[in-house]
Amino acid sequence: MNNSIHAAPYENIFGSLLVGLYSWVIGVNFGAVLLDIVYSRTIDDVLSAENTMSVFGEVSDFLLLVVTLTMLFAIAAIGFAWNLSATRRLFVASALVIILPVFALPFIGPSLQELAVGHWIRLGLSGLASILAAIGLHNFHILR
Repeated sequence: MNNSIHAAPYENIFGSLLVGLYSWVIGVNFGAVLLDIVYSRTIDDVLSAENTMSVFGEVSDFLLLVVTLTMLFAIAAIGFAWNLSATRRLFVASALVIILPVFALPFIGPSLQELAVGHWIRLGLSGLASILAAIGLHNFHILR
């Protein structure tokens, strides 16, 4: 049953705005991960070891801020898509794909760096989260 007919018009507009912002922010997150990978591979040639660590610290703080903002918008998007089960599942899956590496990579990261595949996994998971959110955005507007 479509509940958007009974919702106030401002709720529909506000929900569409937040769901769209979530898809946009998760795309920005993908771009930030991509830039982090590119810069981390080239920064060693430019800076000394002491300066490299301070730059990596600042970049990781920025990425943590982007992930936090992404999670706030994910909670809002999931809330507004709660009645649409397919859309809700897509948003939950995209949020989990973003948040799980934040907790898992510190434990498995060193072994992945030895294999030189850690950056590909980060990029793939971030891209997958962006794709899931884009499909969720599409479903949100189709199913409403």
